Amino acid sequence: MLDGDITTASDLVTEEVVRMAIRQITEEMASVLTRISASPVITESDDFTVLIFNAEGELLDAPRGPVYTGPAGRAMKLFVEEFGDGGFEEGDTFLGNDPFSAGAMHANDIQTITPIFDDGQCVGFCYLHAHMLDVGGIVPGSWGVGATDCFGEAFRIPFVKYIEKGRVNETVRKILARNTRLPTAVLNDLRGMVTAGETGARQYRALVAQYGRQRFDAVLEAIIARTERAARRRLASLSPGVYEVTDWMEHNGHVNDLYEVRGRLTVSSEELRFEFSAAPQTNGLINCTGSGLVGFLTSAVVMMLFWDMPLNEGIRKVIKVSAAPATVVCAVEPAPVSSGHMDGGMKVLTCTTRLLSEAMAKSSDPEVRKRACSPSAASASICVFAGVDRQGAYSVFPDMNALACGVGASPTIDGLDAGCCQAGTSMRMPDVESYEESYPVLFLWRGLAVDSGGAGQHRGGAGLDVAWTLWNADSMVGITNAASWQISAPGREGGYPGGGTEYRRVRAAQLATTLGAGAALPTRSDLPLGESMPAKCNGVDLQAGDVWRERFPGGGGWGDPLERTPQDVVADVQTGLVSPAAARAAYGVALTADGHDEAATARLRAQMREARRAAASGEDSAERRRPLAEALAENGAFVAPRDELELVEVIDAESGALRDVRHGRKGRRSALAPSSQTLL
Repeated sequence: MLDGDITTASDLVTEEVVRMAIRQITEEMASVLTRISASPVITESDDFTVLIFNAEGELLDAPRGPVYTGPAGRAMKLFVEEFGDGGFEEGDTFLGNDPFSAGAMHANDIQTITPIFDDGQCVGFCYLHAHMLDVGGIVPGSWGVGATDCFGEAFRIPFVKYIEKGRVNETVRKILARNTRLPTAVLNDLRGMVTAGETGARQYRALVAQYGRQRFDAVLEAIIARTERAARRRLASLSPGVYEVTDWMEHNGHVNDLYEVRGRLTVSSEELRFEFSAAPQTNGLINCTGSGLVGFLTSAVVMMLFWDMPLNEGIRKVIKVSAAPATVVCAVEPAPVSSGHMDGGMKVLTCTTRLLSEAMAKSSDPEVRKRACSPSAASASICVFAGVDRQGAYSVFPDMNALACGVGASPTIDGLDAGCCQAGTSMRMPDVESYEESYPVLFLWRGLAVDSGGAGQHRGGAGLDVAWTLWNADSMVGITNAASWQISAPGREGGYPGGGTEYRRVRAAQLATTLGAGAALPTRSDLPLGESMPAKCNGVDLQAGDVWRERFPGGGGWGDPLERTPQDVVADVQTGLVSPAAARAAYGVALTADGHDEAATARLRAQMREARRAAASGEDSAERRRPLAEALAENGAFVAPRDELELVEVIDAESGALRDVRHGRKGRRSALAPSSQTLL
């Protein structure tokens, strides 16, 4: 026997051949969709997924990011419950986008499910969802800043037959066309999804026929079982225990408030059990659905703990998730949820990363310990601007540069710069040239944001610094929709939080030169500061000549910054990742014209440790508390100030080393409902 699983090498080879054949089918589906679509959000950002499930609705492959398995798993469960008893036949494709009855993360994600038949029997399902540029609602782009419930955000459709026996349901098609500002783009993207699903179904049917139904089902069962056993062996390397964290979401689109989120992880040799409780759901767009919670949680678990295993139902069998319903992390109708994945979901991701890092740090496996990490920037902040260019063409410009935020550092390496939020593993930011070709905008620059990565022995990854202006358009109006504005990604083991999201509008009258053909473009150093914009607002107007500037958040640092090698700090300064001021204030490095002064750096670091020891007041360790924004500003990092938020530094009284750095909210913890609804 081989590892207690299958008895022959031939069986193992068959498993792997089938598994990779299914992977090839999903990749072919992705290729078909991107070739047909003309939306940069799909063709450039890859904001879509393609998955395959077996006839029982069990996940077989998820090549484009584990975050999608939450919504897809919920969608398949609901679909099979409603239509599994003779409700579909060969040639059908179903469509839905309702976050509550169809499991979508938000209504922009239209889903399609294509049943796969072999000899008259259902043998599986092709599932796709893709972000649509506009699905109605009160603002272009359908990010419902200002909406007070899900009815004001977008149109919502439960699962209905869009293709019946190979023919388009024209009634559904007309309803879709009449409820979006961009019917041509949406219907074309939907055509690509349907074609991709049909392509996948045809190839999967051929694969089943190649092996025969009985043998094929046995191979799928073996693949899932093998993955489950491997996952349980990895769990056995963790010490059983219970871990808890608290964090806060920000600004709900109406009021600049804080919303508490608590996570608990119970580790055993058989499973990871997560429980979430949180503030009651709000009337703003930040609420996350239960399916979004499961997806973002799964994203962290798979990438951190099960990095080398196929993602299928076997992984899902060792994760248990429950949450308190009607909260900001497990919302119920009629809560608005259009930004729930980017607010509540991202906060779940941050909490899960922190919980897992605590558990993995105690693992008996050094490879597992090494793969613990600080949280990545908890934001995929989106601005959307709409208007008519000078030729009369209407466009909706989704600014997705925030996808390139910073990744958290680990015990061994720095976080990845511009690496994307931890959940968006397969997503990309569109090329500048694609944006400028598709929309009436001109980019002045796009580069890494200085001091945005959390200071640490290993630095958190940096986010982006971006500026653009209108081009061939006199005006546009839009929304801001940001997270990680006042509370950024925390560090670990003495590492500092990264910087947060910052939006600024610079009016043309403030510029030293008029932007026009042949004019020199302003650089970072000579662009005026302009006005700071709130994290979430609508009705933001831009006029010709104005500049829109945005700085996106970085990942948390790992370890005491005074333990970072001076050579690494010098390299960061030379590449523009760390400012000279932060090199001194955060890292204690005395720079010279061509490097650093070794003796002066040693003295400076000794002085900084002594100052910490003084703050420790003779105790084994002590906490130094400072306003969060003020403390991070000393490291050059930005977060919007808020009085009740503080940075807590835990200092070793003997060595002056930082044991821990965390953010917190002054005052008592809120009374939250216990978790009760089982989600996975």
